[in-house]
Amino acid sequence: MKNSKLALIVFFAAFLFFFYLYEMYEMFISKYREKIGPLSESIAIFTMFGASIVYCAFSKTKVIWNGLARSFNVQMIELYLITLFFASVVPLPARIQYFAILLPLLLFFFSYKITKDIDGILVYLIGISVVVVALVLFFFTNYYNNELYDTEEANNAAYTVLVFLPFLLCYRRVVVRIASIVLVFVITLLSLKRGGLFGVSLGMAIYLFIDQVAIKEKKINMAGLLVILVGLVGLYLLFDRFNETSGGLFMTRLEEMSETGGSNRILIYEDKLHEIVNSDFLGLIFGHGWLATENAGKIKLTAHNDILEIAYDFGLVGLCLFACVIMSLYRLQKDLIDEKSRLAAPFGASMGILLVLIGVSHIWVYHQMLSVFALFWGFVLAAKGNEYFRRK
Repeated sequence: MKNSKLALIVFFAAFLFFFYLYEMYEMFISKYREKIGPLSESIAIFTMFGASIVYCAFSKTKVIWNGLARSFNVQMIELYLITLFFASVVPLPARIQYFAILLPLLLFFFSYKITKDIDGILVYLIGISVVVVALVLFFFTNYYNNELYDTEEANNAAYTVLVFLPFLLCYRRVVVRIASIVLVFVITLLSLKRGGLFGVSLGMAIYLFIDQVAIKEKKINMAGLLVILVGLVGLYLLFDRFNETSGGLFMTRLEEMSETGGSNRILIYEDKLHEIVNSDFLGLIFGHGWLATENAGKIKLTAHNDILEIAYDFGLVGLCLFACVIMSLYRLQKDLIDEKSRLAAPFGASMGILLVLIGVSHIWVYHQMLSVFALFWGFVLAAKGNEYFRRK
């Protein structure tokens, strides 16, 4: 029994190594795609794809089929079928994408099964934490090799670390959670990502509300307000110091957001919405294929909003199925709060981050970030009844 569990842990560690390579590859896109080449990402994707299928097939743990598992499964399959249909006419840029698009769904079920099979919450969390530490080291090691201080070229590396934050908030030790929040905030600040800062801010607001008010039923008193005030002052001083040392670049980007609508997002939204409304009947119902927004309208960019992206790429059918996934996530959140689970607050933080990124960026068509959320959802469903997350 001990030998089989040890073998399972070794397998999980090896799997996480490829997951690290997969996530690392997208952190500094412009610099590192040329240096490490597409082969490393392809190997990571193909290895995880195959390992997930084999593991899920041979694991004795029954496949979960609740509201979230069902809605996410149906939505991802619809997305994949629409992609294959249009790819038969215009193939995807790289063959590995045919595997990568389905990877989040496989990782969802893989995460659920291996969490149940390992039967060690800390083993799982420590494994994920090692990946996060490696990504953070990669971020700071390569920070000055990237054009961070060009207001037109703020990078997306912080998003990779940000979406792992809910995992770190699952630890029972307060010091680990606080250190994780501070670290993610600093990385997001250094990356000049306004959407990232809004995401971590909303995530933390929901986290604190659920943990302190919804679960512990504490009333907000003067002492609590004082702690919040001191924290806000500390964050302001940190922000002011960074803005000063960077030559005022962050304030410049905030000013640009007020003047241009956030990297011209308002113009992009108007352009893509016009294309959706003026689609033919079949295009309106079933969409136009994977990332079709890049070639639609006057602005040849993605929609920078998952609702618009899904509506154009996968039609109203895809949008309705996407809404079902969001509703399933909401119901899971409600169940965790009703159970007074320690997972309720971290899951709330993930919802805050998810909703912000859906609004100002992409999750569903960027399989790297959706894969992290899928891992987390599978983990939560498997672990929510575990003793580690029960309140005494």
